[in-house]
Amino acid sequence: MKALVTGANGFVGSFLMQQLVAKGIQVKCLVLETELLGVLSD
Repeated sequence: MKALVTGANGFVGSFLMQQLVAKGIQVKCLVLETELLGVLSD
C-alpha cells in the first residue's frame, strides 16, 4: 500500500508518517519548508 502525507514535517503529519512506516506502508511526504525536515530524520 502507498500513502501521501501532506504537512509531514508538522506535529500531526510527522506522527502519522511514522505510524504508516511502522505498518510497512510506502509513504511519500509533501512539505512546504524543507528546513524543518529534521523531524523526519528517522
